[in-house]
Amino acid sequence: MALAYDITTQEYIKVIFSLEREHRVARVTDIAKRRGVTKSSVSLVLNQLQKKALIDRKQYGHITLTKSGRRLGSELHKRHQTIKVFLVRVLGVSEKIADRDACKIEHDLSQQTWTELRRFITVMQNCPNHLIESLASFRRCSKFASGDLKCETCMEIRRQST
Repeated sequence: MALAYDITTQEYIKVIFSLEREHRVARVTDIAKRRGVTKSSVSLVLNQLQKKALIDRKQYGHITLTKSGRRLGSELHKRHQTIKVFLVRVLGVSEKIADRDACKIEHDLSQQTWTELRRFITVMQNCPNHLIESLASFRRCSKFASGDLKCETCMEIRRQST
C-alpha cells in the first residue's frame, strides 16, 4: 500500500489507531496529550481527517477510524514494527532509539524498499538459523569499523570455516 497521505495525517491516524486498540475509541483530549499539542490543534486536524473520510466523529466526542482509516493505521503500525525489529535485531540499536527512528523512517520508504525490508524480516523471523551466521559476521565486522578487529582476523575466521 502506497502511503498517499502527508506525514501529519499519518501521525494522527497512528495515534487514533493506537488509542482505538487501547480504549476502543479516541478522544480529542487523549490525542492532544499523545501528540503534545493543544486540543484546538487536534480539532483542526480532525476536521481534515473527516474530510478525507479517515475518521468518524461519534456522540460524546468519540473518534473512530473509518475502514480506510483503519487500513492506513494498520499499515503504519506494521511498518513501524517491522522497521523497529530490523533496527533492534539486525543492527543492534536500543529499543528506545529504534522506536524513535522507526517513527521517522516509516513515512519516507519507497514501496520497493518497504517490500524488500518486509521480506527480509519475514525470512529472519521464520528462518533465523540461516541468518545467525550472517548477523554474527556483521557484528564482528562492525568491530573492525571501530578499530577493535583487524581484517586478518576476519580472513582467518573465514579460512577456518571453509
